[in-house]
Amino acid sequence: MFLHKDDLTREQWDRVELLWEALGTRKNEVERELKSSDNIKIAEQKVRFGAIKAANRPSAKLEENAEAKQN
Repeated sequence: MFLHKDDLTREQWDRVELLWEALGTRKNEVERELKSSDNIKIAEQKVRFGAIKAANRPSAKLEENAEAKQN
């Protein structure tokens, strides 16, 4: 999971975030049908994604800004 997280651009991170939001919306729609163990696994993955995004997305933005300054 989260392969190539270090290589994503800011735009790609934005797309990933939109997909995670869509998954969260869908999860909320079917939450009553899920086992509690599945809800726990989903929550763990959301926390993991949040940490990865917090660690990697800012550097993608910095790289984007640096490239813009060079051009």
